[in-house]
Amino acid sequence: MKKIVLLLMILSTWTMATTTWLNPNAGDTPVLGTVGCTNAYQCVDEGYPPSTTDYIYPDTALMNCTASSAFFNFENLPASATQVDYIVIYYYAMTDVRTVWLPGGVRSFRIKNIIVPHLSEGGDVYIDTVHSRTTTSSYQYHYVAYQLNPMTGEAWTVSEVNNLRAGYCIGNYAWGARLAQMDILVSYD
Repeated sequence: MKKIVLLLMILSTWTMATTTWLNPNAGDTPVLGTVGCTNAYQCVDEGYPPSTTDYIYPDTALMNCTASSAFFNFENLPASATQVDYIVIYYYAMTDVRTVWLPGGVRSFRIKNIIVPHLSEGGDVYIDTVHSRTTTSSYQYHYVAYQLNPMTGEAWTVSEVNNLRAGYCIGNYAWGARLAQMDILVSYD
C-alpha cells in the first residue's frame, strides 16, 4: 500500500514536457549569398518539408568560421513556458556545387553550430567544434541537442532561449555548404 501511495504522489507531481519549433524571424549576415529570397533568414525559415529552391551559401571562398557564418534571431517561446529541458538545433544542408575538390577527392564540409546568447547584452560567441556535422552532395538533416547552455554549463532558461541567436559556420576550404532550413526544437514545461 505504501508503494502505491508513493507512486501516486510521484505521478501527481510529474508533468509532461511540451515541444515547439522556433523558426528564424530576423538576422542576416552580409558575407553570405542568398538564392530565392531577399533576406538570409527568409531562405531558411521553412517548415517541413523544406524548400531547396531558396538557400544561403558563402558568397566568397572564405576559409574560416569567423568569415563564413550566419546568425539568426528566433521566435520566442510561448508565454506559458517556465522551464527549458533542452534545445535541438536542426539544419537542412548540403555541400555547395561550386565547392572545389578537397584532398582525397572529398567534397564535404564540417558545419559547426554557433550560439550567441543575449547578443544585445554583449554575449560571447560560442562555436561548437565538438559537434560539427559533415555535409554531402545531397541535402540531409543535421542536428545537435543541448541539454545545457554551453556558454554557462547550466540548464537553459526561458530568457536565454528567447534571446538566443544561433547559426552555423563553415570552418575549412573554399566555398562550403548550402543551408536551406534551420530550426530549433525546444522542450519546455
